[in-house]
Amino acid sequence: MTSHLKWYPDIGTKCTLNPVTLKFTEFLKATASGKIEGVSAEKFETEFERTKLPAYIFGAMIPCIRLYANLGKELLMFLQGNPTHQYRIIIRNYASESLEVCGLQELAKKNEKLLDKLSITLTTHELSIVEKLYQKAMEIEVGFLLGQPLDQKCVIPISREHNLDEERLVIFFKFDSTCSVVDSSAILAEMTIVSAQKSDDNQPKNKPENESENQPENQPENQPENQPENQPENQPENQVVRLLSEVVKSTWDDICKDYTDEYEQCISTLLLTHEKGKHSFSYFTAEKLDYERLCIALEQLSDFEKRANTRVSESGVLRGLRLDEIKRVGELMVLQDGCKNFFQSIIKNEQLNADIHALSCCWCSDLIRSNIMT
Repeated sequence: MTSHLKWYPDIGTKCTLNPVTLKFTEFLKATASGKIEGVSAEKFETEFERTKLPAYIFGAMIPCIRLYANLGKELLMFLQGNPTHQYRIIIRNYASESLEVCGLQELAKKNEKLLDKLSITLTTHELSIVEKLYQKAMEIEVGFLLGQPLDQKCVIPISREHNLDEERLVIFFKFDSTCSVVDSSAILAEMTIVSAQKSDDNQPKNKPENESENQPENQPENQPENQPENQPENQPENQVVRLLSEVVKSTWDDICKDYTDEYEQCISTLLLTHEKGKHSFSYFTAEKLDYERLCIALEQLSDFEKRANTRVSESGVLRGLRLDEIKRVGELMVLQDGCKNFFQSIIKNEQLNADIHALSCCWCSDLIRSNIMT
């Protein structure tokens, strides 16, 4: 008891009993009194039959001890370089193999050896009862851990006990500069500039001034018969007209500047608030979640993004890009460490009923889709 007080100095403080803790204690009490599923009460009336009860009790107790012993061993790494960690005493005792400090590692080993000895005389059916008790105890303990409040940032499974028939896991994530190393919009912009430069290189060169000397009189220079005026020579009717690279660069610069200026103005407007009776504005500070105000703000932000996207579409800077080129670039995009494995694990997991939704200002969903799916 003295050692236990060292682990929990506030053991005398009253606290609300966790429902799962109560469930586990009731489970242990029922097992100890012989109220075991699949075993009749009359089974333990004789002295010989009662000798089997300790095996059942140990089968129900050991999972808790073994689980916390293993957790303590895994958590030891968090004590490295942190001698003042608030849970250092508990973790060290859980991981300790010394019974002098109530080490759970050694306690688990001794109890498991004792259970092996108690199980020697058990029949196959009786061993299956021990196994069911062990499994039931472990399920309760895992439920206890899953039910704990998360008071600090930590890594937890994205899905806990997922019911495929009744539940769907919906995952939203920001793609640009969160998952991707480079903004996807910047990649599309670079593609249009490179494409325009190639178009420039394919334009016919200016002819020398003296080239017209050998032209027949009254014959327009390089103007073939039946060639409509203002129609470039050898240009197919369906060829996509590309902007010159200088114009594309200038247009992108203007689009980016307008987007940045209007975005800052939009955010500032959303954060400003006006009090009745006053002629001044101040920045809004939320004390709690205001769902209606948040919806209005998101609608205004969405309208801004739609206007910005319309401006890009109407500018024509994306004209001429080929879908296969975009997909190929998407496949080669570099993501942050772990992102691709994360998405692949969701896509390939047949036991997970999930949808993935990407949030991005990119103008081509195929670029993002090709990156995630490859």
